[in-house]
Amino acid sequence: MRNRATARFWISCVTASLLVTLSGGNLAQADTTDPTSTTAAPAAAETSTVDPAPTAAPTTAPAPAPAPTAAAPAPTAEPAPAAEAAPTFSPTVTSDKDDYAPGEKVTLTGAGWDPAGDAVHLSVIPGVDDPWSYETDVLVDSAGSFSDSFKLPPTYIPSYSVTATQNSSAGPLTATTTFTDADPPTGTGEIEQCANGPATPITSWTECNPKTWVKGNLTASKAHYLEGQSVPYRLKMTKLLPEGETPAVEHKVTIGYDTIKSGKHAIDYLT
Repeated sequence: MRNRATARFWISCVTASLLVTLSGGNLAQADTTDPTSTTAAPAAAETSTVDPAPTAAPTTAPAPAPAPTAAAPAPTAEPAPAAEAAPTFSPTVTSDKDDYAPGEKVTLTGAGWDPAGDAVHLSVIPGVDDPWSYETDVLVDSAGSFSDSFKLPPTYIPSYSVTATQNSSAGPLTATTTFTDADPPTGTGEIEQCANGPATPITSWTECNPKTWVKGNLTASKAHYLEGQSVPYRLKMTKLLPEGETPAVEHKVTIGYDTIKSGKHAIDYLT
C-alpha cells in the first residue's frame, strides 16, 4: 500500500513540476537519477531569445521602371511626283492672201507647232482635176512657227487646198486652209478697118490714119477697094498686163473671116 501511495505522490509531484515549468515559459529538466527523491532539481537558468535586428529598409527609393518607349511611327512614303502633263499645241496654217492670180507667188505661214517635233509637211493641191501639186517639208523654229513660199501654175485654177501635218511630242498635228485663184485678166480686143474714102465719087485715095480706122463693115460710103486689093485690119487690145508684171498670162488671138457673105464674095484670102 505504501509503495502504491508513494508512486502516486511522485507522479503528482512530477505533474505539478511540469505544470509550473510550462506556465513559466521555461522548460525544466526533471532529475531522473533518483525517482524516489522528493527534492526537485534546480531550475535551469532562464535564457532569453533576442530576435535579430530587422534589416534597415533602403533609404533610396528604387528607380522607377522606365516607361515603355512608344514605337516609332512608320515612315510616310513620299508621294510620287505628279506626271507632267503632255504638251498641247494649236497648230495653224494661213496664206498671205485669200485670192491669187495665175502664176502669182503664195506665202504660207504656220504657228502653234511643236518646236521639238518633226518638220511640217505641206501639201497644196488644186480643187479641180489638175496634175499640178506642191509638196515640201519645212522646219519649225523655237517659237513653233514656219514660213514657205512658192508660185502657182500659170494656168487658171479656181481653188486650192492646203494641208500641213507634223509628228509632234503630243502626237500627230494637222492644220488646213484654202485659197482661190482669181480669174485671169480679161483682155478685150477691137477689130478696125481702114476706110480709104467713099466709092462715089472717087476723088482721092485716103491713106490710113487714126481718123480713118473704123469699126464694123466697110461700105461704099466709107471705102472703095477694088478686086485684088487688100483691106488693112488692125486688132486693138486693152486691159492687158504690162510686160514682166506678175502673173505672166498667155493671151491667144483667133482670126476668122468669111469668103462669101449672103451669096456674094467677101474676103478671098489673107495677105
